[in-house]
Amino acid sequence: VAGVTDSFAIFFGGTSLLILVGVVLDTLQQIESYLLMRKYDGNVIVMIYYKTDEEIELMRESNLLVSKTLAHVAGLLKVGVSSKTVDKEAEDFIRSHGGVPGFKGYRGFPASLCMSVNDAVVHGIPNSTVYTDGDVVSIDCGVILNGFYGDAAFTFAFKNAGEKVEKLLRVTRESLERGISMALVGNRIGDISHAIQHFCERVNGYGIVRE
Repeated sequence: VAGVTDSFAIFFGGTSLLILVGVVLDTLQQIESYLLMRKYDGNVIVMIYYKTDEEIELMRESNLLVSKTLAHVAGLLKVGVSSKTVDKEAEDFIRSHGGVPGFKGYRGFPASLCMSVNDAVVHGIPNSTVYTDGDVVSIDCGVILNGFYGDAAFTFAFKNAGEKVEKLLRVTRESLERGISMALVGNRIGDISHAIQHFCERVNGYGIVRE
């Protein structure tokens, strides 16, 4: 998560995963300070503050810019074009709309987008290799706008990617929709993840990447 220091990660010893979506930057620092001031005994209690209507609207604006950026770069994905070229276009687009690339510079990450091609699992670094027919490209975009992070990823398949790829994309999209359908008042995060995992593993026979 951008904005989290090494001490914060070490504090958890790599045994826990904290996901913060649309978090005010100041709040991140407050959470970190709170955790480091107390002795960790395995039970961490952190006050969760409800977002105001104004804050939620700002979060929407940040994520809308992410969506627009992904739509913009989608038109650039062509055979013979490099991921480095697409990344530069994405950064220019984000900055021209008042945002800041959320990934660039975080722990030395050199790019504005994470771009994974074919069997690269996640967080690939854009480079000069050009796309070819049949490639599968996952693009992860993060934006900071009005003090809030927006973050989303989308996977694109070039022509002739094959039936296996088409099925994988279809199943993952439906698993996302099933997860979203469980994002209801009164449900827990586990209800969302269970809906996704059950559909992928039990219904379609896919594995879940755990590491």
